[in-house]
Amino acid sequence: MRRLLPLLLLLLLAASCSSKSADNPVSPPVNDARGTAVGPDHVFAHASQLVWSAVTDEVIGFSSATPAAGAGLIALRVGDGTARVLDPATPLQLALSPDGATVYSVVDLPPANGDSVVLRRRPVSGGAPEQLGAAPDGTPITFVLSLDGDWLAWARAGADPMDPGPLVLRHLSTGDTLEVGIGTPEAIAPDGSQVLYRPDPASSALRWWDRAARTDSPFNPFFSTPAGPAAWRWSGSDPSALWDHGSPAVSVVWTQFHNLGSGTTYLSVFQSADTIDVRPPFWSPDGSRAAVWTRRTSRFATEHLLYVFDVFGALRAVVATGTDEPGAATFSSDASRIAQIFGERLFVSNAATNPGAVATRHSHNP
Repeated sequence: MRRLLPLLLLLLLAASCSSKSADNPVSPPVNDARGTAVGPDHVFAHASQLVWSAVTDEVIGFSSATPAAGAGLIALRVGDGTARVLDPATPLQLALSPDGATVYSVVDLPPANGDSVVLRRRPVSGGAPEQLGAAPDGTPITFVLSLDGDWLAWARAGADPMDPGPLVLRHLSTGDTLEVGIGTPEAIAPDGSQVLYRPDPASSALRWWDRAARTDSPFNPFFSTPAGPAAWRWSGSDPSALWDHGSPAVSVVWTQFHNLGSGTTYLSVFQSADTIDVRPPFWSPDGSRAAVWTRRTSRFATEHLLYVFDVFGALRAVVATGTDEPGAATFSSDASRIAQIFGERLFVSNAATNPGAVATRHSHNP
């Protein structure tokens, strides 16, 4: 009997642990290397875009193909994991107004609702959508929203979905529209006074359009071919871009352009011995921070690391790691937190902890 006693104790302990796990079978530990889990699995698609509204404290994104909380555009409350369907139509692109109160989206309407692709906006707190643009079914629409929330540059493809189509600038306060040209928008000035656009989707060439003069000119921002797509935004009167430089060091480069390229500041703001994922970095709302995924592979697994770095200061931190496939990330309005997808599960991490080594900076002013 004495010999059986330790075995009985181990069996009782195992049964107790199994019972506790059964109470919440799908939830990982509240805190793990991926961050704090929010909501169940399969709320968001792995490839979903994400935005975070400070008005409702919800992360908004595209539903999973095996949805756990409804299909369409989904809002998931960070505090308690409550999910709701914000828009049942199939979402294709997503943005949030600067005040966090309005969501802009491109959605694919089913035949019963028009069988078309539309650009529309709706209040995050609830309400009917307002249509801002439309295109025939299967025709891509792209858009960018100004930081003052009052200007929207959007374009639809041509007769062939692979060809560029008309690009227009819409003043949201008045509804007035201006023709910019043929192409797809890349970035817009905070007050809508200038638009960067790509005339040919297959080319890296850009053009710079000025609203006051109604003119545009060629714009070539890069000193070398980027290893990954650029993440554009506008800081004050100057456009900025982050992209994966790739060579000579694995790094993310921040390039800020002054006065239509007459002066340029070129800074290596993040360097890593790991491989940087070929996807655009994620900007914080105020443009002071960004996040990027890297990966390191061993014989046993590939580990994905989410770095947050400050383009102006010393912050450089790994805020989440995991072996699940990573997806999009989005900052809270004050950039103190970041939400990220691993697999099809949302996690939230502190975006201002564990500062590491400051990235090496190199400047170049032609």
